[in-house]
Amino acid sequence: MSERPLSHTKRGKLLAAIGGLAGGGPLGLVLAPLVLMLVNAFKKRGNRFLFWGILGIFLAPLCWIPVVGIGILKMAEYEANYPGKIDKEFDDFFIELFEDGDPCGPGFSGPSDTVYEEDIKRLKKEGKNPKWIACLERNQDWNSCHPDCF
Repeated sequence: MSERPLSHTKRGKLLAAIGGLAGGGPLGLVLAPLVLMLVNAFKKRGNRFLFWGILGIFLAPLCWIPVVGIGILKMAEYEANYPGKIDKEFDDFFIELFEDGDPCGPGFSGPSDTVYEEDIKRLKKEGKNPKWIACLERNQDWNSCHPDCF
């Protein structure tokens, strides 16, 4: 067994990299071992990992700023090139996720807005799609059925 502290060994650097990835993402994977080496250079006595861990609690979230910033910039660029496409893709994704493509299925509902019998009668008089009316009668909620799906 070596007399060197854990923070000076390869295993210590590996633990720092794993901790950096867990807390700081891809940037933390690179920066955490470098910060540990800096702590080793300046702190000669005491528990270096404790000091490194306390620094990590405050600095690891900062590692996410560039990663999230790049994602936001890419989405803004995509939205500028293809206006409205992101919203449509999100809508399509959630419809598939919750109803397997059936927007009138259970689980697809926004805030409750009750459908009353007089509303159903009015829609029947107006000659609206009977399948849509049946969906509204069944769910009793305006937000649970989309007229476009019929």
